[in-house]
Amino acid sequence: MAKGNRKSRDQAQAAIPRSEREAVLYELQLNKFIRSRRGQYLRAEDGTLHLVLGSLRVSLAFDRDNHNLARLMLEACGVSSLSPGAQAAIQRLQVTAQKEATNLVIR
Repeated sequence: MAKGNRKSRDQAQAAIPRSEREAVLYELQLNKFIRSRRGQYLRAEDGTLHLVLGSLRVSLAFDRDNHNLARLMLEACGVSSLSPGAQAAIQRLQVTAQKEATNLVIR
């Protein structure tokens, strides 16, 4: 690889915020965790997104008091949901859920 190409690639990677690089890693861990537990994404009647893992329903809305989402992050990635990298990973998970969710009435 030419020295100039490596430098421009390194500069491009350095321009990506650390939290976004962390988010990609967390997203991979989350997806692996969810697949291993046969998780399903659901869209509630009000449009909110949820993840069902066995008997646990996790709202994918970011909220400091969303304890099930914090539990998911801790179990899947070993980090809380409060760091910038975790929050970016949650948003990435929301995008995936938006694409893959089935419509279901949740009351």
